[in-house]
Amino acid sequence: MDARVLLVDLCLHTDSITSAKPANMPPTIIRRPATEADYAYLYDLRIASMAPHIVAAGLNVTPEEHQERVRDRLASAEILHVGDSPAGMIKVDRQAGYWHIMQLQVEPAMHGRGVGGEILRQIIAEARAAGAQLTLGVLKVNPAQRLYRRMGFVIYGEGQHEFEMVWRGTDAEMLTELRGLEIALQHACVKPDPARVAELVHDDFREIGRSGKLWDKQSLLEALAAEAGSPSPPMHSQNFVLHARTAENATLIYRSANIEPDGSFSRHTLRSSLWTRQGERWQMLFHQGTACDVFERELMR
Repeated sequence: MDARVLLVDLCLHTDSITSAKPANMPPTIIRRPATEADYAYLYDLRIASMAPHIVAAGLNVTPEEHQERVRDRLASAEILHVGDSPAGMIKVDRQAGYWHIMQLQVEPAMHGRGVGGEILRQIIAEARAAGAQLTLGVLKVNPAQRLYRRMGFVIYGEGQHEFEMVWRGTDAEMLTELRGLEIALQHACVKPDPARVAELVHDDFREIGRSGKLWDKQSLLEALAAEAGSPSPPMHSQNFVLHARTAENATLIYRSANIEPDGSFSRHTLRSSLWTRQGERWQMLFHQGTACDVFERELMR
């Protein structure tokens, strides 16, 4: 069998994703380090949680391979309890700047109680506090990947049987971050700040302006330098939508208009920006503005 499949142990059963009703409150999970004394429990849990997905994937995993996976980096595993009841286990390989969730297995009796989501929230928060990238692998046939997507994981690679996922934040978190960067770039263009624009714009940047003019990074910076001391009219932007996202790219669509001295809008524009992640920061790779119909100011909620 493909040796990489042995690394794919994110094993929430179908019922825990598709049949559960959301709880009003997340469960209180007690975590403790796993020890050799937990081996029999961990083996039984692995068989109960892995077997349906292994069969569905058409894989053949021997008992000896299951035993190897249980013992592999046992010191990185934690046993999960909800009250007095065992709830499952999680095994996280923590390296400086990089954490990998090796295994996540939930007791069948705990399916539908939010255990998987809650332990993921805790690990995500801990990884962020440690400044570490967080990844996991999941079998393509495992419906738990829907939970991972909801929690902010996106696919960045795949093997024959599994997807590789990295945490990039939920859609709402990414939308908030990119909206802030988009507005920051607008401000740096309205009150020309070439240095700030250079930080936010990719070296291969291209823009098709509202007039149809094609810009690159160099021509944009030169135009801003020429406008130093002559700010453009302020801009209003609204209706931001995160249209598409991957591990490294995201498309933002929104509407903008210039704000006239009397407060009215002019030059109504539909805008689309492609942002790309460079290491741990985002830069704009492409932007297009197109004249659009007049719109009313969006009411704040």
